Amino acid sequence: MGQQPSQLEPHSSEHVERGIAAISLEQEHRPLNVSMRGLANDILVDHIFPLLDVRDIINLRRASFQINCLSTEGIVWKRILKRAQHYLPPVPPTPKYSLCNLSAAEAERLLTRAVSLHDRYDRRIVRPLRRWEIDAGRTVLDMALLPGGQYLVASVADQSKTRFAIDLYTTDFAYRLGFPVARYDVPSRAFHLRAKYMTFRGRPGIAITYVRRDYRRPQFAERYGNINSFPPEWEDPRWRRVLMYECAAVYAPLDALEAVCEDVRPVCPVRLRVRTMPRPFQVLAEITSRSRMSGPVVEDNVRGAPLLAVLKRGPGGDCIVYKNLDGGAGTTMVCSPQPDYQGLPQSIMAFMILPPQNQFLVVRRASPAMDQDQLAQLQDLGPYYFSELYDIVHAPGTTFTRTAVSRSAVHDSRGNYWHNVWLSDPGFGPSPSPELERAPQVANMKPIVIFVSAKFSDGVAWDIVRPSSDSASGIYRYALSEDEAFVPIERLDSAIEDLAALFEHRVLLGSTRPLVCNISRHGRRAGSGHSFRISVIRGLRDRCLLRYEDESVSMEVDDGEAETESDAQSQGDDGECEPAGDVKVAHFELANEDLREVSAIAWDETIGRLCVSYSRHTRIAVFDFA
Repeated sequence: MGQQPSQLEPHSSEHVERGIAAISLEQEHRPLNVSMRGLANDILVDHIFPLLDVRDIINLRRASFQINCLSTEGIVWKRILKRAQHYLPPVPPTPKYSLCNLSAAEAERLLTRAVSLHDRYDRRIVRPLRRWEIDAGRTVLDMALLPGGQYLVASVADQSKTRFAIDLYTTDFAYRLGFPVARYDVPSRAFHLRAKYMTFRGRPGIAITYVRRDYRRPQFAERYGNINSFPPEWEDPRWRRVLMYECAAVYAPLDALEAVCEDVRPVCPVRLRVRTMPRPFQVLAEITSRSRMSGPVVEDNVRGAPLLAVLKRGPGGDCIVYKNLDGGAGTTMVCSPQPDYQGLPQSIMAFMILPPQNQFLVVRRASPAMDQDQLAQLQDLGPYYFSELYDIVHAPGTTFTRTAVSRSAVHDSRGNYWHNVWLSDPGFGPSPSPELERAPQVANMKPIVIFVSAKFSDGVAWDIVRPSSDSASGIYRYALSEDEAFVPIERLDSAIEDLAALFEHRVLLGSTRPLVCNISRHGRRAGSGHSFRISVIRGLRDRCLLRYEDESVSMEVDDGEAETESDAQSQGDDGECEPAGDVKVAHFELANEDLREVSAIAWDETIGRLCVSYSRHTRIAVFDFA
């Protein structure tokens, strides 16, 4: 800036010297922190805090007692929530978590978790900030985490493995850590457990889906033994006449769960209040069959109705059975054969519901009716893998064959048999607390990630189904094209392909931050199928996935430097990410004793929480990485 012209005369040097002396004396006796003491609280709250980021407030309150006290006010964090530049962890869709009812601690926790997760996940080695435990009181067989960290659902069994139930725990700091709030008894072991927030008949709650297996008649148990000792994937065609599979969807309203959690003292009035309350769980729908079922999915708005769907693997071919939760008979959909491979048997590997476009996304396999060892010897006969989209049509009580609306290219595995296929959930359903949603979050849907583990491949491969906007309506949709390759998984060299048999790979699903667990095939207890040993856990950091979460957040590299020009060039002119150079791996560092005798594991990518249960203990270890 230019200097202002002096108002003194050129010969008045005495006035200049006096002015300099006065300024020096004033600076010498000025208190060092006069700038902080001179600002009133309302000035800081109304004019200074809105200009600060979450990291700035956290750092400043360590050095200033005044800012530390003001940072406990809810108005500070709620104003930042309205202009938040990070994707916030979801919260239950109830009035308790609306913006006006959020406490200062809850609002601060939402923001600090979002910032911390982004910073810590972008490291080569990720260590947990905190480890704590939940005593389930029973052996945990399967788990599912609700996004946001408020609730945990577990399939449990007693010590004798004769009594089974589904327990619901609160894992939020506002309640009790690991506080059990509801239990639903089931006749046999519940597996393929899934849970999500869902609004049913205008009432928000938690929808839980599971599959269980039991004998068709009680006397069969005495003849054939305990069916619950077999792993969920076990199947023997000779047992089909004595077994029964059941897929069920149960629902617990959130207002009833929060009413139990509001008062935790004194104990006696709470117990009396709980006894007078109705049962927390309501059975929405049940689907039974003699054929093995897997992959239950529930959505609350498919053509205006809530829907339960499950994959049924019958002797005549795989099919999808779905049922309206409002009532009525179920519908069975059979997928039409792929035109190029009509002479081969075709089965379904995985599927999911796409509510915005009322369609099923299905991953299928076309291969001869042989086992895996025989298929490995047929290098020129597949198996062949592809994905398809099918329209959902409600036709209660009928079985019909549908033709795919669109499909992807076919992948010839050349004997590299696919063991497992996982589909990530992009987070359909009601938006928890719409007041905390930003416009880009609604318009920019997350991608669907298809993960694959194969017989002769070390690790997992993935493919991304990106949402695209319709130019006419502006609505985002998922589309498939036969011009694009489908999950190009590579096969190991024949000299080292035996290395793939050492570990089994399991994906802890996430649309932006998935984890991959290496499970030793020699670490399972013989004959149990209920425990395994994890060798290492790695986090996948794909820029193509992270940019869908929040494009306004810069993608720093591990050393904290800015994004390089080569990284910026990895995205094309249309914003598409190129596979090369965009993927990094983060190593999750946990103690060896925390990864042994594991019975179930669950991951919540929205807050960076990992839960591990053990086969010989009733405890659940919880690791918070943000």
